[in-house]
Amino acid sequence: MVPVDQTDWINFNVATPQVDFGAEGSLLTDLKGNTIPVTVADSAKASKALLLHLHNADTKRAQVLDIVSGNTGKPKSN
Repeated sequence: MVPVDQTDWINFNVATPQVDFGAEGSLLTDLKGNTIPVTVADSAKASKALLLHLHNADTKRAQVLDIVSGNTGKPKSN
């Protein structure tokens, strides 16, 4: 059997998300220079986003970004 990661439960209200990407679909074009619009409900709370790059190499498909104030995110240090 394959091991599975496990996390604690989190509170989430789909009607009032902490982070909203405002996208009409769930796929965005992953090209250099493109941006993703993001709205943060409460900038005092720490927020993260999981980006899945569908066409990257196996070890580089998932990327976690800290959502920071301003207009850019920064990759999480591993």
